[in-house]
Amino acid sequence: MKRITRLTESDLHRIVRESVKRVLNEVSTDTLHNAYQKSQDLTKTLQAFLNISSKRSVALHLRVFQR
Repeated sequence: MKRITRLTESDLHRIVRESVKRVLNEVSTDTLHNAYQKSQDLTKTLQAFLNISSKRSVALHLRVFQR
C-alpha cells in the first residue's frame, strides 16, 4: 500500500537543496581527484623529458669539448 507524506514548501526546498549540495560535492571531489592525477602524470612526464633533455645537453657539451 502506498503511503502519502505531506511536505511543506520549505521541507521540499530543504530536501532539494541538500540533494543538490550532496551531488555537487561528489562531482567536485571526483573532479579534483582527476585533476590531481592528471597533474601528477604531467609532472612525471615533464621530469622525464627534462632528465632526457639535460642528459642530451650534457652529451652535446661533452662532444664540443672533445673536439
